[in-house]
Amino acid sequence: MPTSPYTLAALKGGAQGLFHTRQSTPLVHIIIVVGAGYLDEPESTPGLAHLLEHVLLTQPVVQGSSLLALTEQLGGKLNARTDDLITDIHASLPAGSLSQFLTYLHQTLFAPRFDEATIASESTAIDAEYQARLGTSAMRRLAGLQTLAEATHPGAFCHHGSRRSLGRPPETLKDELKHFHRRYYTPSRISVGLSAPLPQVQQQALLDAILPGDYPSTPPDTKPLSRRWRPTSQPVEIEGAASSVELLWPLAAAGLAHNMDVLKASEQALNAGALTQLLDGLADDYEATLCPSGATDTLAVTVHLPADQQRELLTRSAGITQVINRVLEAHTDRALVTVDRPSLAEWLFTQTRQQALAQRFGATGSEISGPGLLATQAAYALLTAPANATAHKMAPQNHAMPPANVISKVGDGGGTGLPPHWLACFYPDRKIALPALAQKRLAAQGIGLLQHTTAHGSWLCAHGAQPLANALSEVMQKAWLTPLPELTGLQAHRLLAELTPSPTRPLLWTDSTEAAHALSPLLAALPEVPTPHAAEGPATPSQRVTLMRTLTLPGSAIHRQLMAIAAKRHSAPFFQAMRQTHQLGYIAAVRFIDGDPASVAYIVQCPQADITQVKLLIQEEIDRLWAQLLTNLAAEWPLPHEEFTGLDIPETPTAVLIAHWQAHLNASHTPLYRLSRPAPSSFLVDDWRRWVADPDLWAWRQRAG
Repeated sequence: MPTSPYTLAALKGGAQGLFHTRQSTPLVHIIIVVGAGYLDEPESTPGLAHLLEHVLLTQPVVQGSSLLALTEQLGGKLNARTDDLITDIHASLPAGSLSQFLTYLHQTLFAPRFDEATIASESTAIDAEYQARLGTSAMRRLAGLQTLAEATHPGAFCHHGSRRSLGRPPETLKDELKHFHRRYYTPSRISVGLSAPLPQVQQQALLDAILPGDYPSTPPDTKPLSRRWRPTSQPVEIEGAASSVELLWPLAAAGLAHNMDVLKASEQALNAGALTQLLDGLADDYEATLCPSGATDTLAVTVHLPADQQRELLTRSAGITQVINRVLEAHTDRALVTVDRPSLAEWLFTQTRQQALAQRFGATGSEISGPGLLATQAAYALLTAPANATAHKMAPQNHAMPPANVISKVGDGGGTGLPPHWLACFYPDRKIALPALAQKRLAAQGIGLLQHTTAHGSWLCAHGAQPLANALSEVMQKAWLTPLPELTGLQAHRLLAELTPSPTRPLLWTDSTEAAHALSPLLAALPEVPTPHAAEGPATPSQRVTLMRTLTLPGSAIHRQLMAIAAKRHSAPFFQAMRQTHQLGYIAAVRFIDGDPASVAYIVQCPQADITQVKLLIQEEIDRLWAQLLTNLAAEWPLPHEEFTGLDIPETPTAVLIAHWQAHLNASHTPLYRLSRPAPSSFLVDDWRRWVADPDLWAWRQRAG
């Protein structure tokens, strides 16, 4: 029988730890989940849990530096998330920095200052975040879930926070934050996930050392969840960019608490093709999600299909329920199996969040529920359809394009740690549309298929334990091309996407000549079907603008390595200056775009009326940061190799494949983590000062929103 990839153990004060030991890389991933979220807030202050998360990360901890800045100074990266019932802080960093990070984390979580200036600036940032989310598909989905919930349920409205809910004097919010923190941020409500190249006993000792022993034990109760869902299961319709149906099965609280491994293993089985036969001829694709955001007491299956087939899917929902029950029953005596994923960190973070939810639901007491783990056999349904009902991909009908000139590459290119067999292909300026349920059919054969669409085209990346030529040939023979969809999301992400290098011709990379010969002609001959896409954007015009200042250089090894260091070292102080000192919008970030050429980007959001002034502030901060960095490097060079590789070391075979594939796409050929250590004579400070001072190497980009 397979064994679970992690170990669950009790920690001091009633906390629980989820431990994963592996020696493959010198990295640590850690997540701290607190059993408090949107549903625990006072109804008078929606967004308070979200504000507390922001304040804890950005207020001063040591010598005026925030936890966010301190983590980056240790060579790591940190983020956080607030959800219905939990709030988490998660980080990745070098193993040698773990002990110091835990010291900072203890001060952040258990001895916070509640700085009023930070409270004021983060209240403004949360409102900007809220404004950016208005009109998006995620907000429309939340509204649909609220319609399915009881009107009296505390989660029946948006809890992200806004100027309306958090527009109070900082001293008032400070008192509310203190009370909320004292009530919920206690060891008995904490779950920690830790993956490190250390024995479990050592991991456990490090965590026990930061947990206070004098906190009162607070049971992880919550507002009653038995009234989460309305008694009727009439479907709710919302507007989106594409057609889908989200089916939701509320879970029995006792089942969620005591059968989490069964539910997680069942989620994996569903995503490995268990519903393919039932949805054949109806759906394009589907994904199962355990405890989705906005409905954490739920197992959800989202089905992508034509809008005119949504009602037909509802008639099959009873059959889907039967399949889910069979899968749940089949996994009652099976442990969770490790699944290769692009990110070991994300795997650990998801596992720990789910374990924290199990802890919370274990203390809610008994609830009326149906048979098995599902609280109801009838699924609730959220129907999403575009305003243009024809905005759906269609099978090609004699719209063949002239054969494309495909670049074909064979072999691993010096990569180590790749899966046994792999294939990747890219098509510029088009999206590769797959035949119905292609990913799930391949998953049932033990083949993982990833698909990603960029501003420049789309790519597929497949790997498995068997040769892929035959299976992928069947997929490519039925695939076709569509126009690229309009980019959605934050304007900062869209601007960054424009900087990413990309091939101008179709590119195929395989592990064997046989696969290249079989698939290259199929990629070259993909037909095209013009397909309209519904635009997605804010409901009202934004009064803000996103500014981006970029330095771009040819992608030589030393350029790439030093610009990666610049992005790492500049991220925290740039954030601090823009967000805290100058009180600018909630975007204040530094990003490195690897490739040939390579770029480093400094991004800020501000009111449109302040563009000229903010550009001056950005330039002043950039000049200061680079002057300091070059002075430091002149004294420190050569740096240890770990300084360059940082957190870019892939930890799974899938991650190795993606890292090498992206190097092919961005014309850098060798992933950053595979570059050799720079020679002592490779850094010439005068050259770098000249490049940084050259205005022709810098560019401004801006976009409203």
